[in-house]
Amino acid sequence: DAAIDDVKVVCDPLPSATTVSTAATCQTNSYRIPACITRLDTPDVPGPAFKTYQSTSAIKFDYLRPSGKKLDIIGQWHFSVPTAGRYVLWIRAYTFSTPPNIQAQMDSAAAQTWFLPTGHRWQWIAFTGQIYNINRGTHTVTLRQFNSLGVRLRQIILLPKQPVTFGALGLQSQIISDGALSGSTSDSNAQARYGRLHGSGAGQGGWASQVADNAQSLTITLTRPALIYQIATQGRQDVAQWTKSFQLSFGLQKSNKQTYVESGAIRTFTANTDQNTVKINTLSTPILADVIVINPRTWSGRPALRVELYGDYSDSGLCSSPGAPVLSEACSGDANCSMNGNCPTSGVDCSCSLGYHGQRCTSNYCDVDLCINNGTCMAGVSSFHCNCTAGWFGVTCSTPCPTGLFGPGCTQRCQCSNRGTCDAKFGRCTCDPGYAGSSCASRCPTG
Repeated sequence: DAAIDDVKVVCDPLPSATTVSTAATCQTNSYRIPACITRLDTPDVPGPAFKTYQSTSAIKFDYLRPSGKKLDIIGQWHFSVPTAGRYVLWIRAYTFSTPPNIQAQMDSAAAQTWFLPTGHRWQWIAFTGQIYNINRGTHTVTLRQFNSLGVRLRQIILLPKQPVTFGALGLQSQIISDGALSGSTSDSNAQARYGRLHGSGAGQGGWASQVADNAQSLTITLTRPALIYQIATQGRQDVAQWTKSFQLSFGLQKSNKQTYVESGAIRTFTANTDQNTVKINTLSTPILADVIVINPRTWSGRPALRVELYGDYSDSGLCSSPGAPVLSEACSGDANCSMNGNCPTSGVDCSCSLGYHGQRCTSNYCDVDLCINNGTCMAGVSSFHCNCTAGWFGVTCSTPCPTGLFGPGCTQRCQCSNRGTCDAKFGRCTCDPGYAGSSCASRCPTG
């Protein structure tokens, strides 16, 4: 792996006669960006629990093995997020028989415990228990020792929960070459290279396995990593064969392939009910991968597939591999304003973007999310407000709707009569005994 550059500032020294500021005039600021595969052995700020080792395998690489005591900081890594949204952390770890735990913290929010599964192999693990709602700007990921002695940590990625833009990766359009598709076994008239969405023609209507068992699979190898969000499938066009359900495995940069899981369990995707209807499955947590393996679990006739992958190649606005260019932005003036503001033409104060404050625009009014009950924090120029979910209102969405009101922020009035109770979330009426109707205004008929 090649190293990711540290956050850096390239500066020209001020003339010695200057008395305005001892800061330097910044020319370029560079930062890691989301979807960059960031090495954990090169933190921006190492902590007391930080300790590295080198692998003993034929391919040498450095990895992090936390030391120290519980809650000691392992290290901090800075990311510059170009687009506001919901993000998930992934970590590449080698675990043993005892489940290890670390703590992950975004900016100044409360640290959350990350329970890593056992495995006796290197695997990418998503922190699906914590979704980070973060704005555009520079953010700091802090890892802490919790119960992780012995675990080996190699890389980390900050991935969008849902891509801002995404499209077909190129199976139907032939951007993905024939050689990129392979089958565990293939019918001589339904080879893997025909496993493309909407493919048609005698002997070219999709991939089908030569034998019908659960060991069959269709593998797609990409030339570069992609953030994969959806998978579309069809059955075989020229013969009545299709896959009813499948499981998914993926790999990244020659890592061990691993099965896709959701909520701690292997997800079995519902696929097709006929030959030609397109079925689209959405991944609750997108994956960064350059190898996708589709393993049919149930089928009609024989395992058969035509496929398209939807997502975003990670070098189109994201980051393709270790060592890929980090985001850079020209800066003039006497301050490092990060990506959260504009550098001044004179003086030391930054002109901060909406929602940020502080001398270097590093503080955000939603850094500590005070909104509860699933409310969404919205940063303002000098404050914040919460967009409350249905059934709640107040500065931090902590107050239930008063009697007679319902909906987001409790802005809608219930239509229940005095003979029913209004649901604060949806406004539905629960009628008292003996009354009925949408507003509970009708007395039940005799009997």
